[in-house]
Amino acid sequence: MTTGLMDAAVMNKPLDIVVKKINIPDPKANEALLKVYCIGVCGSDVHYYEHGRIGRYVVKEPIILGHELAGEVVKIGSEVTNVCVGDRVAVEPGVACGRCEYCKSGRYNLCPDVIFMATPPVDGAWAEYVTIRSDFLFKLPDSMSFEEGALLEPLSVGFHAMNRGKVTPADTIFVSGLGPIGLLAVQAAKMFGVSEIYASDVVPYRRQLGLEMGVTEVIDPLSENAKDKIAELTSGKGVTVVIESSGNQRAIADAVKVV
Repeated sequence: MTTGLMDAAVMNKPLDIVVKKINIPDPKANEALLKVYCIGVCGSDVHYYEHGRIGRYVVKEPIILGHELAGEVVKIGSEVTNVCVGDRVAVEPGVACGRCEYCKSGRYNLCPDVIFMATPPVDGAWAEYVTIRSDFLFKLPDSMSFEEGALLEPLSVGFHAMNRGKVTPADTIFVSGLGPIGLLAVQAAKMFGVSEIYASDVVPYRRQLGLEMGVTEVIDPLSENAKDKIAELTSGKGVTVVIESSGNQRAIADAVKVV
């Protein structure tokens, strides 16, 4: 069913989300309509829910959150040729203009006209259906689940970090913070061929999960000095790349010392 009403989780104001019936959107000529099968909860979603703003982006009217998603194409616009009805896809949630100097130079993340899902006043995808420009859809292989497809967006953060750090298999990496982004940065590092990965987090279960996901050794920054511990673990060689994903002020300062 791709016409009529659908359920959507609408945030009326901070700490107030209600499931409402709203119209199923109709795709424009260059868009596709997706049935949402899996969607994550990003830290930004939590921040908007709790505080109603992130920097200059302020929730001034009801908004639908959520931008880490995968789903199935159920309808396409008249100009769409890259996906078909029935395709299973992951979504890149920041739709750039494709025309400005940043887009044309390959730095479309800097596009001043980017439309990013769940960034006020743009609605996100905590709903049964969502529309998006079709060139920001990526087909999932049959071997990949919708849950894995929804993780591709945060995984791309880890990939971006590896590219920014010019990481190679010869590098030794320290990841500060083992939340979802830090853990996915670990996975990205492994995919870049890195075999020696150290990481820190204040939460015990996150450190344990890091070990299960391939971290060589974990550090508790509350009881250990990260710089000294890494020097000990690497026989004084240290690391060549630091990925800071905790956002903690002290951790950011320590990251500079570690590298």
